[in-house]
Amino acid sequence: MPVLDFLSDYKPDDHSITENIGIKLNAVMLYPTDFQRREEYIIFNTTRQAQIHARRKRGEPFATITGNPETDISISRLVDMQRNDGGELSSRIHAGSIAGRRLHYVSAIQASGERGSFNTADKLIHKPYARNSEKLKDQEGQIIATAPAKIKDAWNIFHPVAHLWAAFNLYPGLYGDESALNNPKRFIPLAEWFREFGENNMPGKGYDTYLNPESTWRPPESFHFDKLTDTPPIILWAFPTDKL
Repeated sequence: MPVLDFLSDYKPDDHSITENIGIKLNAVMLYPTDFQRREEYIIFNTTRQAQIHARRKRGEPFATITGNPETDISISRLVDMQRNDGGELSSRIHAGSIAGRRLHYVSAIQASGERGSFNTADKLIHKPYARNSEKLKDQEGQIIATAPAKIKDAWNIFHPVAHLWAAFNLYPGLYGDESALNNPKRFIPLAEWFREFGENNMPGKGYDTYLNPESTWRPPESFHFDKLTDTPPIILWAFPTDKL
């Protein structure tokens, strides 16, 4: 099972370490099964962050990232990805968010006393996009697809980190800010609630659990946090109440 080992480095008073943990969490969420792409993302963003801090100390404005012979290939590749706002990174963020919402919705359906069906969750996810499809287009004018088949495609890629995306989606509503990845002591307990729900519940008798314990990312045992024992109210607050 994949482990978020870097959480062991967390020190609440060390801003630099906290920022690096946030970058690594983001890398895992974007590339849960692709080690090389995770490493490239980490190299680019930690290098960029270090240069931002160095220029701030010198009183200089931050312009563009510079590289070195060991990281130039990775940096140029990530720069291209980040410049293309309608490209791979934004597509992955969208798909990861959808996978998180899928897990969130089945947990909310089950918490409300009904059977937590992925099919029902997918229809609920698709509803608002179907109503506003003309407004949801990428830079090339293509409608962003969230039909059930596309939701399943997103799940197939991002299910190992769906709990992290579910927590990420709900974090601003729970804590009133968007600092989820830089606050692991707040973020991880919510993500872990979703992981434990997903690994211990299933749509019905004879089905697999929502999440596979062998492929789902989790914190190391050395990372201590206050565990959520009850269903967080935000899960139901942020759930669409209209019935199908």
